[in-house]
Amino acid sequence: MSSPHTNLELEAAALRRENYNVSIVDDAVLIARDIPYVTSSREVRRGVLAFPVEATTEGVIPSSTHCAYFKGDIPCTAAGTPLNTVAIAQVTFNLSKDLGQATLQLSCKKNHPAPGPSGYASVKEKLETYIAILEVHARAIDPSITARTGGVPPDTATLGPFHYPDSASARVGISHLNERFLSQRIGIIGLGGTGSYVLDLVAKTPVPEIHLFDADLFRPHNAFRAPGAASNEEVESGESKVNRYARIYNVFRTGIFPHLTAASEELRDILSGLTFTFLCVDRASESYALAKLLMELSIPFIDVGMGVKLVAEGTPCLLARVRTSYWAPGDAAVISAPAAPGDVEDDYSSNIQIAELNSLNAAFAVIRWKKALGYYQDFEREAVSIYDSNVQTLDRI
Repeated sequence: MSSPHTNLELEAAALRRENYNVSIVDDAVLIARDIPYVTSSREVRRGVLAFPVEATTEGVIPSSTHCAYFKGDIPCTAAGTPLNTVAIAQVTFNLSKDLGQATLQLSCKKNHPAPGPSGYASVKEKLETYIAILEVHARAIDPSITARTGGVPPDTATLGPFHYPDSASARVGISHLNERFLSQRIGIIGLGGTGSYVLDLVAKTPVPEIHLFDADLFRPHNAFRAPGAASNEEVESGESKVNRYARIYNVFRTGIFPHLTAASEELRDILSGLTFTFLCVDRASESYALAKLLMELSIPFIDVGMGVKLVAEGTPCLLARVRTSYWAPGDAAVISAPAAPGDVEDDYSSNIQIAELNSLNAAFAVIRWKKALGYYQDFEREAVSIYDSNVQTLDRI
């Protein structure tokens, strides 16, 4: 029994042996080039046809719906009138970096039942059905025209550091947005509750490098604030946080660099090579010193913070606030010096278990980073946001 990835390669190879110019991008989308069709001016041209596919250990089938995407003009009959044998809609679907976007969706249902949501029994059947719909009119004008050109597609290797492709992005045509991460070298300073969740989220983007800074060991109280679950053997092993997280995420991707040390002025050379940093440390004095250093180095960063208080009056409960502060070169400072050399501790410092606030804090931080990259639309460009659990508000500055 072959692996899903191997089956995709075999499927593409089988279609190329029949002289179709096909490739499978990101292990998720079949792209067929050199597809002949007729324009409204009765010119014979070649377009690109694409549709999502899904691989299992048993084979490859068309996924999603019975529809396909087409890059080219609106396909017409040999007489130059739009096809009425297939429904045509205007859409936008990203094919690949070199091809750009398909702007048409073609819809042709099969009249026989078939496994899978597409209604087609095989990838070949779906491909040849759509080719036949377009090609027959082109051949009426030029009998020598064919989609079987024997062309060889360019390299369509998956971008990024993952050990297996991000097929979900490819299926919905948003893989091009991931290119915004490819020049990023990220630092995460502090791998406690919030920092570990930041890592979990950032590791799932195709940033080439993620540098981890923490001098502490992974202890039982850390396990209650971290993503996933740790065994008793793990929490008793005395493994460092940075090495533990590097080990865990290295099975998923490359580019995790552990630094068994607290970030400081002594690491200026390493920090200066980063493009963005997440400050996830508890002590205000440490955050302030690191923020000053990052500002000197002109490295944009996000500083996260959390305040938790036990309300003793009446029925005891917790009051919590979660803060996300963003700074980039040219911005005003977003973090203030601590009021006194000894930082004031709140009830969060007593290792109270509130992983939901840690994960929320991390999610706000990563969303703000992605907004700065242009991955999410950003109207407000806020410097600081504060979530208050008591009144359920998210204020921004």
